Amino acid sequence: MKRAVILSLLVAGCAPSVEELRQEPVKFELTVPESWDKVGACLVNGYADGWRPLYVPVVSEHRAELTIYFPGSYLTGDLPHAIFDIRGADRGTTVTFRRRKLAAGQVSTETKARELVERCGRD
Repeated sequence: MKRAVILSLLVAGCAPSVEELRQEPVKFELTVPESWDKVGACLVNGYADGWRPLYVPVVSEHRAELTIYFPGSYLTGDLPHAIFDIRGADRGTTVTFRRRKLAAGQVSTETKARELVERCGRD
């Protein structure tokens, strides 16, 4: 079902680029006590099953960007779905989440992301 909806949006020219996702409004921002690199690694593991996470750490700046791709086909390629901006803070890590609203069921995507950040921030 998800693939059919995303494929139809891609064909219609509505699939977001990574840059467009970066411009989307923030859906939530949380500060958690764990270090930024541990939070990032935990988030990658949380999306390893069924998604294609791309994790880009910038160690010198104590930050990372995690882009979550919806696995596509050889025709569509992988489609960007959401972005986590992960930044080391004085007291832990601040995580900002953005996603493109593509179809019904996006609230559950946001809920999963928030719950994952909270869990990763405690590990």
